[in-house]
Amino acid sequence: MDSILTLLAAVCQQGLAKSYQTYSSRWFYIVMLIFGFLIYQFYSASIVSALLMEKPKTIKTLRNLIDSPLELYIDNTLYMKNYFTRTTDPESIELYNKKIVVFNKITKENELHYTNLDEGLKLIKNGPFAFHIQDNMAYRVIANTFTETQICDMSEIEMMQPQHMQLVVRKLSPFRKIMTLSFRKINEYGLMARERQFWKTPIPKCVRIIKPEDIQVRIEYIYSVLMFLTVGYVTSFGILLLELFHVKFCNNKHICL
Repeated sequence: MDSILTLLAAVCQQGLAKSYQTYSSRWFYIVMLIFGFLIYQFYSASIVSALLMEKPKTIKTLRNLIDSPLELYIDNTLYMKNYFTRTTDPESIELYNKKIVVFNKITKENELHYTNLDEGLKLIKNGPFAFHIQDNMAYRVIANTFTETQICDMSEIEMMQPQHMQLVVRKLSPFRKIMTLSFRKINEYGLMARERQFWKTPIPKCVRIIKPEDIQVRIEYIYSVLMFLTVGYVTSFGILLLELFHVKFCNNKHICL
């Protein structure tokens, strides 16, 4: 029992109830104190790293979005409605039936989760929602109205896979070679990239700045320590009651065996 209490005292960085005379015992206790100090530093560093570390983003694919509890809204445009009408992608069909066509418990009817740009971005800004919209339209509003923390907390997935666009020319047309060479030169000289950069809004960058309100040690970070402290209080109080019982009643040999 003394060894266990000595070990716990060293880990908890407490003093000893008695002094050891042998060098081996003293070295053992010094090593245990160093070990307890390292545990304390590791635990403190783990709390700080958990606060500074970026939260993992769990929604990375369309399947993750379907399985998540997030409500989904779609930009109220004709081409989006046409996409869900004509698509043969099984995940997009499942997404439409599960997230877009939603049963309203109040009206007892199905309603479609279509909304405009302003309302959709307001939803994802103020709460846990998902909103599908053309990226070039959303990036400009997000960069101007969202805070840095809100931008860093968002995640982006593709619902419609990008398609390669091609020019259609008549078979055996004399302009085919001219157009092919012209587009190659436009791409090689950087004109295509310049036009794309000019007309397309870039993705808002996540510039993470640590603010005082971000460094908050919540209860879940020290829950294990509080539980350990509570168990220690209860155990010590129980031992105290046993000792009082022993001192008060065990003097009578007929009561205490």
